[in-house]
Amino acid sequence: MIKDVLFWFKPGRSVGFRKVITAVFLFFVVYAALLITVALLAVAVCYAGLWIIITTPEFLIVVTGVALVAFGGLVLFHLIKFLVKPWRYDKVIYAVIVSAAMALIGVCGALGIWIIMTRPAMADILAGAALIAADGLVLFFLINYLFRGYNPGGVEITEEEHPQLFTFIRQLTADVGIPFPKKIFLSPAINISVRYNASLWSIFFPVSGNLEIGPGFVNSINIDEFRATLACEFGYFSRKSTKRFVYEANYLIYNMLYDNSRDAKFMQSRAKMRDVFAFFALPAGKIGKGILLILQKVYKIISKNYLTISHEVSFHADAIAAGVAGGNNLVTALNRIAVAGGCYTIALNAASAFMKEKKVTRNIFSNQLTVLRSRFVHPLSKSRINYKNQWACYPTLKERIQRLESAAPTEFPDLFEPDDTSAWELFNNAKALQETLTANIYREITQGRNFQFYEEEEFDTWYQTNPYKMPAVYKGLYDQRYIDLIGWDLEALATQPVYVQFGELFNEENGQLPSFISRNEKDIVTLKAIKEKHIRAESFDFEGARYVRSNCDTLIAKMEEEIVLMKEKLLQMDKQAFAFFYQQNNSVMVLYQQCQAIQQQQITFAETVDQIKQLIHSFYISMLTPEEVRSALDKITAHEIVIKKVMQSIIKENIISPESSLYKKISNYINTQYVYFSDKGKHDEELYVLSEMLTSKIPLLEEIQHKYYRKMVEGQLSA
Repeated sequence: MIKDVLFWFKPGRSVGFRKVITAVFLFFVVYAALLITVALLAVAVCYAGLWIIITTPEFLIVVTGVALVAFGGLVLFHLIKFLVKPWRYDKVIYAVIVSAAMALIGVCGALGIWIIMTRPAMADILAGAALIAADGLVLFFLINYLFRGYNPGGVEITEEEHPQLFTFIRQLTADVGIPFPKKIFLSPAINISVRYNASLWSIFFPVSGNLEIGPGFVNSINIDEFRATLACEFGYFSRKSTKRFVYEANYLIYNMLYDNSRDAKFMQSRAKMRDVFAFFALPAGKIGKGILLILQKVYKIISKNYLTISHEVSFHADAIAAGVAGGNNLVTALNRIAVAGGCYTIALNAASAFMKEKKVTRNIFSNQLTVLRSRFVHPLSKSRINYKNQWACYPTLKERIQRLESAAPTEFPDLFEPDDTSAWELFNNAKALQETLTANIYREITQGRNFQFYEEEEFDTWYQTNPYKMPAVYKGLYDQRYIDLIGWDLEALATQPVYVQFGELFNEENGQLPSFISRNEKDIVTLKAIKEKHIRAESFDFEGARYVRSNCDTLIAKMEEEIVLMKEKLLQMDKQAFAFFYQQNNSVMVLYQQCQAIQQQQITFAETVDQIKQLIHSFYISMLTPEEVRSALDKITAHEIVIKKVMQSIIKENIISPESSLYKKISNYINTQYVYFSDKGKHDEELYVLSEMLTSKIPLLEEIQHKYYRKMVEGQLSA
């Protein structure tokens, strides 16, 4: 079956793969040559130092010899760490390297002890102690790497617990042609993935990876979609695919060159300390950096050629999945991933809201399913920039689905009729498992505290009455934003002719505009951070293409232009929507005018707050004359009219309980005439009350704005 889908690799497509293989081979040749050369030089330095110590008894010359030995030992130590890291997950090969390192440790340690015992002078004792300390650090790093492992951050499940699931996966791995996973975990992520302990051994020999299954994704798919998703992930690493070699080689080399900040910080901290060891740490670290700089140049060859095949390999994995599980099932599964994530986010938001009432859910996945069944969730708009996981670059979801749907029926037969049975049926006692996983979410929060459970009915009520959820008919156009009504001439807009229908304004495409704008704004922040080197990334992927830091300005300008165009389109749609609803019922005008007045009040309040803050600040930073004090107080009194009017609106809108302490504070401020300044000087308590009114009440004003915005958006439907 697999061979039937290898049509993806047409003549000429293997050229990129050969380039990658050549580049990887070149990298390791240069890497080995550099290590061997520096290691030989380090050994020569150590030998010279030992020869000086043994043959010349003078104190200064002995110190020089010790310095040479320590320097050479540190260089070897640095090289051993580089050697150890790629193999740290394979204990057999690691044992060979550890044996050689232990021999070096023994020689250096014995030398340090011999110096202390035979040369009682204080300087000699310090030199010997420094050598032993460096020796101990080598041993520490070796042991540290030996026991450092890959932590998937999930809950491991076994075949005894879920035999049906393991049988299902075992058959699928046989169909795809990869080893059965070493372990299977349930992870917090909303996807399914295979994670390998990347090492040189795993590049050239078949090894088993860990399968990570996201319960939030399982919750949203049926058995056939589960099979298709698993087959797709297995397809990336099948024996018929080049993906596993390319992924692991790229992942290994990238981490070796760029993901080594912990070791660098350690060497820097040692170099800053005032001891004998610090004298040798700095030059040893410089040698290591020199090796990295050379290897990074070689890595760019791999990185450049890798993108020539990465997309084709991803399409190949989709082809494998379509061949063993049906193209229809893979398409529907791909479409569900983003929706499942959105549903899970809403369930988490509910959990966060209930935490304020000291309540927790028994089963967050049941809550997620409630949201999913409502059919009102819009996929989250993901960033187009990838700088963390460049070795796992995928085509866009749209490209993958188009490729699958454009294939001929004979190429991707729909092997399985759609089966709506939940994928949870493969798990034993799924409800208990979901509750266990939910308890893990709260594990760190609920320790030592008394919490109650909120039941399904409470969540359903919360979801249906969620004040921040807009009506589904708008398709997300009004979600997570406010229409900026400042500057709108509502009377003029009401007279404009309307040529659009409801469905032309409120559809899936238009509903995504706000999230696209938000995504671009966040991506611009990321690009600026890369440009200014706040994010360590020499290169990054943007929409699947590779860019370097110097391209940031061009991409920022492109996205800023997109934002301007999208905001203009959104503004025109908002105005058309007002005109459309006004023609249905002119009472909509009142709703928009109320919301416009609230927004203007917010702006006036913010401006007044800034002015009062400046006046209060002047009381503390300079000695004011009586005339200046009176002038400042007159201005504050004038501004207080605006502040108290806003505070009165907070009381009037009934958004806080009359029994609450906050209500009493606001009422007391409204009904009290503060003087703030007298002959005795500043009245700090009164100034503090004023400052509190200016700053801590912003969330209440936000509630008022949202209340009127929601009233407007819902009201125009029924008007």
